[in-house]
Amino acid sequence: MAEEKEVIVTGGDGGGGSGAMVAVVLLVVVILVCAFLFFGTNVFRGSTTNLNADVKIDTPATNGH
Repeated sequence: MAEEKEVIVTGGDGGGGSGAMVAVVLLVVVILVCAFLFFGTNVFRGSTTNLNADVKIDTPATNGH
């Protein structure tokens, strides 16, 4: 009587690299969005920046006009 053998076939086509690439791209996008919200709009700090500047402009004198 012949012996029965079990054969397991796995599909190792290396398709996991594209999934890792998508994960890296999504991570970079999330980091950029968070950086924009933190530095660009001050959402997390809730503060505003006031700029006070005293500017004096000297112009040449006119000829009595």
